[in-house]
Amino acid sequence: MFAQPDHPCLPRRQLALLVYDGIGATQLAGPLMVFDPQSLGTNAVKVRCVAVDAGVIKTGAGFSIQPEAGLGHLQSADAVLVLGWPGPDAPVPRALKQALRQACARGAQVVGLHLGCFVLAEAGLLDGRRATTHWQYSRLFAQRFPRVDIDPDILYVRDGNLWTSAGGCAAIDLCLLLLRYLAGAAVADQVAASLAVGLLRHGDQRQHIDASFFLDDSSRELRGLLVWMRTHLQEQQNLKILADRMHVSVRTFTRRFHQLTGLTVKQWRLKQQLASAQQLLESTDQSVEHVATQVGFGSALALRRHFRAFAGLSPSEYRRRCGTVNGLRAVAQAPGLPPAAGANFLSDP
Repeated sequence: MFAQPDHPCLPRRQLALLVYDGIGATQLAGPLMVFDPQSLGTNAVKVRCVAVDAGVIKTGAGFSIQPEAGLGHLQSADAVLVLGWPGPDAPVPRALKQALRQACARGAQVVGLHLGCFVLAEAGLLDGRRATTHWQYSRLFAQRFPRVDIDPDILYVRDGNLWTSAGGCAAIDLCLLLLRYLAGAAVADQVAASLAVGLLRHGDQRQHIDASFFLDDSSRELRGLLVWMRTHLQEQQNLKILADRMHVSVRTFTRRFHQLTGLTVKQWRLKQQLASAQQLLESTDQSVEHVATQVGFGSALALRRHFRAFAGLSPSEYRRRCGTVNGLRAVAQAPGLPPAAGANFLSDP
């Protein structure tokens, strides 16, 4: 893995949304819901719409928008979101490819949502990197860009400072994690709550999960159990206890849990523990020992071991760098979990 360069926690981050003629309303709506200043409740992120050419942009829905800046703004942005693209065969302007390469080279986070993955690949940014896109286009993508390690089965992935996602809700999931990177866990959780987003789907969850499973009463009961698990991490949560709460066998419970989350119980719980520990370290002055108890690790030693594997830092080091409301090194900046614990949450190269 290559280490991410350290940078100071800045009071405000610059986010550029790349728009283009024919952009779909849904491609705009998801990221704008996440980064809407009214939802943020903070000035931690400054959002600007950027276009290749000056002038009004007409969307696919028929209304028009006026971008605030041109490609030159990408050179000062902390993160650049390519909000899809008109089509997988639509040409990518040379100026845009050059601007994205320059932004990436200086360390900006460069994000390709849905068909935006094709734009990043055309710019040569994804060669030798891991990426994803909507499953409908994954075969075409693999044929066109054989040097990219494309994974069509996952929702989103981060490889260094390059982020890609499938479409729709997966793009919102990735935007929420980018918000954690830019503004810290407290702000991202506040926005997720305002959007009524429940349990954050992790990047290694499959794009295809048996849809019929979500229609029965047991799925709603299991979702309620996940909420309980997330808010009672300090309590014992072995398979027997959880299956008994669902009034099913351990075998049935583990099968249905994996159907809903795409993870084992151990993997899912560990991710919740680490995310909760991260938020407590950012937003409170509780001791590491107390944080470990709060999130169910039982000992500070166990928390330190898992947190270092997760974030590349000890809990104390993480707090020193990010222990403010505007802390910037959030879950999205952490390397993926080690394979034994269920890796590929957000993997660094």
